[in-house]
Amino acid sequence: MYGLNMQYVAVERFVPIGYSLIGPKKDVPLVICHGLGAYHIQWETEARQLAQSRPVLTIDLRGHGASAVVRNGQIEDYSLERMARDVIGVIEHCGFDRVHFLGNSLGGMIGLEIARTRPDLLRSLVTCGTAFKFKLSPLVVWTKLVIYYLLGRRLPKFIARHATINEAMRPLVEEMYANASRKVMHLIDRQIYIFDRLETAQAFEGHLIVMRGERDTTINRYLDRSIEVLKNKINFHVIDLPGVGHFTNLDQPALFQSCLKEALDRVEESAENACPPS
Repeated sequence: MYGLNMQYVAVERFVPIGYSLIGPKKDVPLVICHGLGAYHIQWETEARQLAQSRPVLTIDLRGHGASAVVRNGQIEDYSLERMARDVIGVIEHCGFDRVHFLGNSLGGMIGLEIARTRPDLLRSLVTCGTAFKFKLSPLVVWTKLVIYYLLGRRLPKFIARHATINEAMRPLVEEMYANASRKVMHLIDRQIYIFDRLETAQAFEGHLIVMRGERDTTINRYLDRSIEVLKNKINFHVIDLPGVGHFTNLDQPALFQSCLKEALDRVEESAENACPPS
């Protein structure tokens, strides 16, 4: 069903990270990073379309998709810092020194962590389904674990039914979560139930673009507070997507792709206009 050719690089010893790089060797590359439990197949349509004009690098986070699960992994093996180092390592392995970064949910959190530690790598950061600051109860983390195991083999169908209103995309979601490690998802849940990169977002000097799905109500409850703080920031933009949920590219793919391309074109145009004439 899916055909991106995966390559591998071990940024950290014994933890090979799977990635796919397609597109011409021109213009600023786009790096795409998925959310918790997902992997690169979520983004294959977008990757192939955008790769007509620029390099597109899709990366599977450790413990997801084509990337390795850490043997006897513990909570510290799945910290945002270590996952961000993996992504940075792949970007550098591919020879890129400046990229656009698109992250969905956990992928957006990884993008914000890169903006904190290596802002020089990012020309723009596009997040979707990502709140910049929130705090959940630890009870939520353990309740999710119970649900993961109580649903058993029904978990992929359950997630697919709630993830998207686009029935054509539900088999893709089912495939992703049929291959997802419940242990890895729980270890990451334990890392991210308290998250705060709002100051990072405020300090980031590149273009910061939020793609906000109308139906992503849980995330938006937290995200809207951050948007209020950031609304007057230079190079900060919010793109509202009607009828779109947490898996931002799945409900209305054509709308998402159009808005994303327009946003990246705007960033490139801004960069050109900022350059003094030779």
